[in-house]
Amino acid sequence: MGLDTLNDLLLSCEEHYSYPKNLIGRNVSVQRINTYMEKLRGEEGRLFDGQQARVNVLDVRGNEGYTRSIMLSLSDVKLHLRTVFDNSNAKDGPSSRFFFINASHSWAPLPISRDMLTFIFTYYQVPPSFLDFMFSFGKRITAEYHDFSALRKENRLFERQRGPIIRQLNRSGHDIRICYNLRSVEHSPKQLPLGWSIRQTAIYHSFDLETGDALWINVKGNQLLENRILEAEASLSKPLADYLFDSLSASLATHMVFVEWTAENWRWYINDLEVQVQKLTRRTIAAPIPHVHIPCIHSRSSTLIARELLRKLPPFDKSLDLVQPAKFSPEKDHNTSNSIPKRTQPPELPPGMDKTSSAGLSGLTESDSGRSLDVFSFEDIQTLQHIEEMIEETIMVLSFNITTLVELRELYRFALDHANFPEDLRSSVMEELQMFEAQVIETEKALETQTLRSRNLFSKLQERKSLLNSILQYRSTMASEFFAEKAQQSSDSMETITVRMHEIAVKTKQETVSMRIITLVTLFFLPGTFVATFMSTDILHWMDSERIFEPQALITYFAISLPLMAITFLTWYAFHRLSRYREYRVKDNATFALI
Repeated sequence: MGLDTLNDLLLSCEEHYSYPKNLIGRNVSVQRINTYMEKLRGEEGRLFDGQQARVNVLDVRGNEGYTRSIMLSLSDVKLHLRTVFDNSNAKDGPSSRFFFINASHSWAPLPISRDMLTFIFTYYQVPPSFLDFMFSFGKRITAEYHDFSALRKENRLFERQRGPIIRQLNRSGHDIRICYNLRSVEHSPKQLPLGWSIRQTAIYHSFDLETGDALWINVKGNQLLENRILEAEASLSKPLADYLFDSLSASLATHMVFVEWTAENWRWYINDLEVQVQKLTRRTIAAPIPHVHIPCIHSRSSTLIARELLRKLPPFDKSLDLVQPAKFSPEKDHNTSNSIPKRTQPPELPPGMDKTSSAGLSGLTESDSGRSLDVFSFEDIQTLQHIEEMIEETIMVLSFNITTLVELRELYRFALDHANFPEDLRSSVMEELQMFEAQVIETEKALETQTLRSRNLFSKLQERKSLLNSILQYRSTMASEFFAEKAQQSSDSMETITVRMHEIAVKTKQETVSMRIITLVTLFFLPGTFVATFMSTDILHWMDSERIFEPQALITYFAISLPLMAITFLTWYAFHRLSRYREYRVKDNATFALI
């Protein structure tokens, strides 16, 4: 656009609530614009906190130093950007302007209202692609915000790409616009178990290739980067011998503040991860493992049959041991089977393990070795899984950072080599750009080194985690073996009791038969004995002077004895039938209850 578009910008600012639909000469499709608007409207409650609005502004004016201000509301924003309303000369404005949107912490909403944000973005015609980076901030439940990482660029070097020309605001429309995000690790005592937290920052930057004016918008969860940029004020506000050259050099120096931040602390963070991994897994490679002895388990029925057969066989057949259960003996089978290797000694403990504990482990018995496995728990697996996820996150973040840094330096190299890049600026900034590229490449190599360390640690952790899983499975096998032995002992005891109960049952049955015979004989002779005894008393007197057979007496005897005998047997039979009937009733009730 080669026309003065101040009026268009004024109209666009009045409709800032419809950002990004209100942008001048936007080169984004209508569908994407509508998507951004709906997303911004839907994320407003999570992303912004207008009641705690606080946007810090830093204006750098070359040799005049810098000024700081705070915007707490939309009216403050309009007042600070009043040049667009009073139509004053903006050439006397700041050479670089920084907006710092710093949340109270990484999970907190941004201290800015939607109206303030859309007005600032409209005033500076910020491309809507920067919203993609901002959506990673705001209120959230977890710290997982690594869903987006990129570098978006828009070099308006060709004439047909030229943006709005607003002379009153010192805008030529011939500029470099870039937005990207980076991540680094910072101390955070609340983040257990290591006290580190991976933090992100989002940066938007535009640099006018004709006027040298620069804009920075930085979004972060604290004021760390704002303070560092303030510390670099000497390079940002030095006297401008060559305004355009010094402005571009200051922009490259500001990029380096973010680049240096993204590379720091990774070494110490990965060191702490290594220490944590060693602490949890070094026992796995030194734990003494006892020899596994699998007992022979026999069913009750087979054991009972075998013992019963042995009891019935003649002595010669018993000596054949045909039915004896086979027993496994590692000592006897060692020479005949080479498939069972000898148990090797546990490896030496890694550095840092107490020698006293190492000496104690080497003298453990088999039972002590089994108890030594109790130091491992499923909680260790959970902790290792958490650390493994942290290492995976580290590898991913480092890879994101490296990719972003490569694109960042290639962006400036591409712009410098472009045919429409200002020739006078090209020759003067070449050395600065080479130094910038060298510093960025050095940072990339440092991040690649830490990525390699992380990958190596990840592989080691996976191997030791697998070993720990094996140890836990082995401990489960030992527990199963222990309970199997106890079950076998219990089974043997039950078999012994069953055999004895069987013998008692046989003897009881024999005694029951004998008692029934005795009972029948007693019942048979009881009436006659009773009558004979009764007749031998003085109640009935028989003459003994002579031996006289009295048929009448015999008849009387049988007449009394036989009915009594019959009554006795009938009474016994009645009670016997009643007892059997009651037993059948009990069995029928039990069967009905089961059904």
